[in-house]
Amino acid sequence: MNIFDSYIYAGQQLTPRDKEQYYTALVEFIAYDFEPKLKGAALAVFTAIRPSLELSKQRANSGRKGGTSRSKAEAEGAVATKQNANKTEASGEANGQAMSKSMSKSKEESPNGDSKKARPRFVKPTEEQVSDYAAELGNPTFDAAHFIDYYESNGWKVGRNPMKDWKATVRNWVRKDAPQMKGGEYHAEYD
Repeated sequence: MNIFDSYIYAGQQLTPRDKEQYYTALVEFIAYDFEPKLKGAALAVFTAIRPSLELSKQRANSGRKGGTSRSKAEAEGAVATKQNANKTEASGEANGQAMSKSMSKSKEESPNGDSKKARPRFVKPTEEQVSDYAAELGNPTFDAAHFIDYYESNGWKVGRNPMKDWKATVRNWVRKDAPQMKGGEYHAEYD
């Protein structure tokens, strides 16, 4: 669970009474999942940071469970955030305070307005999948067993980074295995 400096800084701008209510609500929400009962400026500040708090809690819980796909966790977090924002909005309006609709947005957006899309989790290919894909690329003699053994032995990493797309890696291997033309003659790259 991440607690950002901005949460603390936002609380420092409040009056002493609101500050006490805000920090207490923040700790109780993070540690015990207590729904905050705030009024005034403390409610406004808490409402502003709530979507990022819930997303951070969702990610921390997913990590404890061994992780779920990021897109699934964010989708579940978005639904929960929207439901909680509606509850907070209703309580805020009951106190005579209207909440801005833009504050209850749960999707992360890039500066150009596009929603971020999570990459699907990497799944190790089978030897048959690798062989079939290499054949599609025009290399029916590709040694899929060597490819699988190589990456199985190094933890499916490309350099120091985890592999994201095994098909791209097969394409690179096929390219490297292809004979290179130099001066009108073919030369194998691994001679």
